[in-house]
Amino acid sequence: ATKVFCNLMTEYYNSYDDLSALATFLNREGDTKLARTIDLTWKEEVLAAQERNGRDIELSENEICMLYGTTLLGMMIVEDFAFTLQIGDGDIVFSDSDTVNYVVNADKLLGVETYSLATENAWKNAVTGIFNKELTTGLPYMYLLSTDGFANSFANRTDFLNTCKDYFKL
Repeated sequence: ATKVFCNLMTEYYNSYDDLSALATFLNREGDTKLARTIDLTWKEEVLAAQERNGRDIELSENEICMLYGTTLLGMMIVEDFAFTLQIGDGDIVFSDSDTVNYVVNADKLLGVETYSLATENAWKNAVTGIFNKELTTGLPYMYLLSTDGFANSFANRTDFLNTCKDYFKL
């Protein structure tokens, strides 16, 4: 899933001469067109890997995708903005010397349930954000992308965010 995200973002970056036009596209189409392309491409990659590795088992395409189910956190940082995409659980956090905040607020389901790329129309659960921030403005700062297991290892949200702040200080 990460490879698919990175390849598509590189493709988009290379096809736009004007970063403001790319930002406009991602702002308008990130949670629809881009997320749908990631969803479909990931599923194609999973099925190709299954075939390439000679795993000849009697399962439907949906059942095969479920074997590889995953969530996805992705971020593209360029000169003028940062773009984030999230499908499923995990956290994307921004920290600088003054603040620590979630970058996007993805839907949190109860318990260990989460959205997955393996589900039908997974792209509909994508949460995106675009942040107009020049790369060198307000340095230093940090983005931290982590699995849900990291945040879940703390007693509460405040302890998790304090630890993110500690990582920034390091």
